[in-house]
Amino acid sequence: METVATLLANAEKVLITGHVKADGDCLGTESVLFHLCKAMGKDVRVMNPDAPDSRFAFLAEYCDFEVFDQEVGIPTFDLAFVCDCSVLSRLGALGVELAAASGNRVVVDHHPLDQAEPGLWQAMILEPTAAASGLLAVRFAEHLGVELPLPALEAAFAAIAADTGWFKYSNADSPAWECAAKLVEGGVVPDTLYRAIHQNSLQEHPKGIGLALSNVEYFSEGRVAMTKISQAELQSAGAILDDTDEVLDILRAVKTVDAVAVLLERTGGSVKASLRSKVDTDVREIATRLGGGGHVRASGISFQEGVSLEEAWDLLRRELCI
Repeated sequence: METVATLLANAEKVLITGHVKADGDCLGTESVLFHLCKAMGKDVRVMNPDAPDSRFAFLAEYCDFEVFDQEVGIPTFDLAFVCDCSVLSRLGALGVELAAASGNRVVVDHHPLDQAEPGLWQAMILEPTAAASGLLAVRFAEHLGVELPLPALEAAFAAIAADTGWFKYSNADSPAWECAAKLVEGGVVPDTLYRAIHQNSLQEHPKGIGLALSNVEYFSEGRVAMTKISQAELQSAGAILDDTDEVLDILRAVKTVDAVAVLLERTGGSVKASLRSKVDTDVREIATRLGGGGHVRASGISFQEGVSLEEAWDLLRRELCI
């Protein structure tokens, strides 16, 4: 971390960004770093490929999440933090501009390093065994001796909770619990955060869950459960499904099931898939083969433009049912 500390100390303008469709860990990590840089007197901006998920609106009250505009481009920076991913292609067009920029680039991530282009990263805070990238951001603040404000502590707790499934996944190890305990000691109220994130849905959301569950199919003698949802189905039912975690949890609760997948057609026609497993299936390996990535038990895929929902379904089914 010392190299990153030196780069930050010498930087005046800091850019913080993360992967497309940023999740709770990515947004939480960005928020922690934003407050850290603010405390150090830096000129800091957070810019992502997409607007934050509405579930994390409380983070935006204290951190300005800008959305990348290709016509405007990214701001100049001395140092850029890329959160929760180490492959710039996962930032879309923003990543292309970031790779061509002259400032220093630092990755803050807990995913395994899939590739490292020469000269791309000037330093890394990379620990694949960490439960969440947000935990690494907290450790960096501790390394610098910077006291984080309550909004940053809440962001860190949200990051860790997001990637550990509120501490029910196997990656909820003792360091994750210890960090969470310190955050609670600092003023974080977990049930308040849980309500803000998971009990603030629109009425159309349960309809989306019901639609997804009605489309479930089982394969490989019940070992694999898959479902897919098109935009046409959602619109016809007056439903929304921005978050598929609840569907994944319900499918993974089935006794015979080890691997689950939810495929969702986005507005505009692109398809994303979320994969989870219990014990036997390495969904990261499967996701990587199809252009995605993540963790052994939790991964995702954003299929290339032009791949239809049915084509994505066939590709993924073949991989999961080998």
